[in-house]
Amino acid sequence: MLHQKYGIRKSRTSNNLSELRKLMARHTGVVVNCAAQRTELIESQSLTKSALGLAYILEKVNLNLPFIPEDPTLDINLYMALNHMTGYENNEDFDWKTFLKKSKTKEFYQYAVAVFLKAAGRGPSFQTQKTKNKERASPIKTKPNKFKYNNIAYQILAHRFYQITGKQAHTVLAKKLGSGLRMKWTLDPTGTPLGPRGLLLDHDSAEAIGALASNVLKMPYASLSTRTAKKNWIAATRKWKGDLPQSILLHYYMGWWIVIQKSTKRPIVAYARGWMAQHICIDLTNKLLPAVQLREQFWIIPSDHEAHFVERYVQSVLKAQKGLVQ
Repeated sequence: MLHQKYGIRKSRTSNNLSELRKLMARHTGVVVNCAAQRTELIESQSLTKSALGLAYILEKVNLNLPFIPEDPTLDINLYMALNHMTGYENNEDFDWKTFLKKSKTKEFYQYAVAVFLKAAGRGPSFQTQKTKNKERASPIKTKPNKFKYNNIAYQILAHRFYQITGKQAHTVLAKKLGSGLRMKWTLDPTGTPLGPRGLLLDHDSAEAIGALASNVLKMPYASLSTRTAKKNWIAATRKWKGDLPQSILLHYYMGWWIVIQKSTKRPIVAYARGWMAQHICIDLTNKLLPAVQLREQFWIIPSDHEAHFVERYVQSVLKAQKGLVQ
């Protein structure tokens, strides 16, 4: 069972995923999107970044390693790239059409690096070099740059994962999730998965990723509480916080948005965020089950109810905490 396999707490015996969804709706006060009843795989958009982040944690990759080893003058490591701390933005102006076209070529990695270096003011003169699995670590900057959301960085990260581990991120995740789930990760001609988007899910596989993340994000390697206490993150701007309550802070960590309670300075919720209100929410306090919202027609502007999916989940976690005190 899902809750047994991934160690998720539940309030009573549950025999199948359908019943888990009912429990989820009852305990969180949210309504899971109708995509839960559909059988088609849905393009999850930036939920792909969250899955890639989990693969990095599962393999315990040395995050001090350089982000782009071909340019030794670029003082950016994997940790900074995974957490959008490079200081270079690639978001609103990202050319998705060209990205998808280039993803069908063997020069996809070179293209991704060239796009990033151009944004960093390095020009288009990038030349590829063979990368060895064993690499030297570069030091983490003591004063990281401001939060800058960068899509193309996650494609470079997908390739770097294979360069360093000798494994592909999608195979690592699939092995951990086990058989029986319907999901598909779009690959480039080298067999490397797309990083910024390209993961296709159904509701069950999205739930399984949420259940897995509930445990993985609490692993000693992830060390969420320690990183929060040391203020080793940078706060996301108000644009990304949306209508979340003033009592919380929002940080980005390994592909996941982390909700921090100001009063306790502890992480209470982590959520994956895909374009146009697609989400996987998990309760880091272990009181509520994960909640999922997938939208088959994700390009259509979400309803107000859909747009506030995360806010409702966070409020439910906050209410559950108060209920424990009373």
